[in-house]
Amino acid sequence: MIEVLELRRSHGKDPPRKPVRDRAPFSTCTVAGWPIDHTWRVSSYEYQLAMWPAQRDQRAQLDDVLSAPHDVEHFAYFKRRANADAAAEALIAEGFKVGLGRRGFKTVLQAVRKEPLTDEAVAEFLRDVIKLVEQHDGDYDGWGAAVEAEASSSAS
Repeated sequence: MIEVLELRRSHGKDPPRKPVRDRAPFSTCTVAGWPIDHTWRVSSYEYQLAMWPAQRDQRAQLDDVLSAPHDVEHFAYFKRRANADAAAEALIAEGFKVGLGRRGFKTVLQAVRKEPLTDEAVAEFLRDVIKLVEQHDGDYDGWGAAVEAEASSSAS
């Protein structure tokens, strides 16, 4: 079943938009400490996977239990609603809970499934979800999951 997402702006209105020519060049961005050159095209999978080691280290500092199942949320944007619907149906068949909403002229898809955050699991779910989104002409935006810290066993 596809759920309808209600997307709200946290500040009540869209931020002012600058023309593309006035934005900072893409080459000022970095992935895992490496500068990204706007002339070099990196796949969504490679980009997302390159960000994982830094996130894993940050989660370790927060005592996240990476082997525990987390509600992992994936986000993607589609220019055509029919493509988003097709991707949603395919993700549902893979065990995801899926929601669709509008953001401007695009359809946003949110897909959630419980996953451990081991290196192998992260690589696998990124590969599978990004492949499915791109097969339906979508743009994968990223993923996230809450920290699942182990409860302290000290009793006072």
